[in-house]
Amino acid sequence: MKHIKIYPFILLLFIVCCSTTAWSTAFYVALDGNDSNSGTSLQLPWKTLSHAASSSLVQPGDIVYVQAGEIGAEQYGGNVVFTRGGTSGHPVIYAGYRKTPGDNPLLNYQPGEPLQPRIMPLFNGGDRTSGIAFDIQAPYITIRNFQITRYAVAVQIWGAENHHIVLDNITAVSLGELGGAGGYSYSGKGITISHSSDNQIHNCVVVNANAEGISLLGDNNLIENSRIYSDEVDETIGADGTDYYIVISGKNNTVRRCAIERVVPEHSYTTPNYPHVGHGIGFKEAAENNLVEDCTAKNLEGGGFYVRWGNARNNVFRRCSAFGAIGFLCRNGAEHNLFDSCTANGCSVAVRFLRSEPEGDADTSNFAALNNHFVNCVFANSTKSVIDFNQYSGNRPDDAVVNTSFLHCTIYKARYLISSNRPNHGNSMINCIVSGVESLKDPASNVDLHFSFATSCFYDGFAAPAGRGNIFSDPRFVSAGSNNFHLAKRSPCIDSGQAANNEAAKDRDGISRPVGNGWDMGAYEYTNTASILFLTLPAI
Repeated sequence: MKHIKIYPFILLLFIVCCSTTAWSTAFYVALDGNDSNSGTSLQLPWKTLSHAASSSLVQPGDIVYVQAGEIGAEQYGGNVVFTRGGTSGHPVIYAGYRKTPGDNPLLNYQPGEPLQPRIMPLFNGGDRTSGIAFDIQAPYITIRNFQITRYAVAVQIWGAENHHIVLDNITAVSLGELGGAGGYSYSGKGITISHSSDNQIHNCVVVNANAEGISLLGDNNLIENSRIYSDEVDETIGADGTDYYIVISGKNNTVRRCAIERVVPEHSYTTPNYPHVGHGIGFKEAAENNLVEDCTAKNLEGGGFYVRWGNARNNVFRRCSAFGAIGFLCRNGAEHNLFDSCTANGCSVAVRFLRSEPEGDADTSNFAALNNHFVNCVFANSTKSVIDFNQYSGNRPDDAVVNTSFLHCTIYKARYLISSNRPNHGNSMINCIVSGVESLKDPASNVDLHFSFATSCFYDGFAAPAGRGNIFSDPRFVSAGSNNFHLAKRSPCIDSGQAANNEAAKDRDGISRPVGNGWDMGAYEYTNTASILFLTLPAI
């Protein structure tokens, strides 16, 4: 008998191929199916996602394809509870499709448009006051390509045991109870993750979730390329608009390339008469070491970007842009947060500080805000004040704004640089440019201003305040009318600043400071290198 020699690498390849096959089974769900079918072919699909999400036949590494169409609550027995999860490297995937399994349809939904069940599966609960459309109760699950409307909650992940969930291309619209005539109801959530970590949200859209668009309580979560809108306001029926657009508590979470908007008539930045102010993208409670970058916020009276509570610390907002209403908000003791290369354009107030009554047992800070830093920021076209020490909930001496710094910022056009209606001390402006601001201080201010200025340029408004190295001179922007605040040749701001800390070691374009004989004033370090791409502010 002849012996056959099996080479190790061939044996390994055979094992891998067999293992891959064993790990992957495709199941199918369609409205004309039957849950008594095998579910393993397009000819014999299951009828309901509820059945697939709980079937013992679904194993780690499997994929469940759900055909487009409108699925009402009566067609699948209520909420979908996902109890069949995967393992590391072998998630269970639940994927909607349009015509061919795996075709990954993109809805690209815009506010006011009808949902289109022919493009992606549409789960319509029929009653926005109750129910959870997708309740995820297992780890390592990917859910993509679904539409959800008229539930109290679109997607819920709850519990530390349910983790490594990926949500992709989910659109959720009209969530939560309306408050009734003249009323307000904190009801309605788009995507809510609580006490769960290592999850991801990609390319999702939430519209008119009355309470929260996306909320996270956990660590190491990611939200990217997602949008939250609210265009629902009608006092006669108590339509409230979204309260919290994106709110996060936890550590090491990232929000990247997201956009939020309280929709108002075109070219109008007056917020509609919502029952509450609306809060943009930000952090509450024990939120530490989180990152928000390359995000935009429009028309949020509660702050396009915000930090609140004393345990909201060491968070970074980078290259974030706010338009209309209030740009950036620090409140209730938020401390040691960094706003790097951010923009407020066309806001009534660019940066606001305030303190309300304690919001819970953990809200114990004695400051309104402490040691927050704005570096390389551009605040343009504020219709009232650039900086607002707001008196909200009183101005008790122990609720002061303390040690806030504005470093290498460029400020262009406003009525007042500062409104001072709350105790403040130790705050400073260094290496900044202030141009086209009518007055240093709002005359209606009722609290003494304690604010220092150094090596900063002032022009076309009030005189340069006292302080080492301050000047009153035309900064010579490249094109202020086009929101290009780079320095032109022979600007008096070139090499006129002072050496600053590591947070300002690079300018708004990422150029290392200093260039030339010293640090420049403003957000941009001057360079005459023709290859540098000058970036301007995003248009309003």
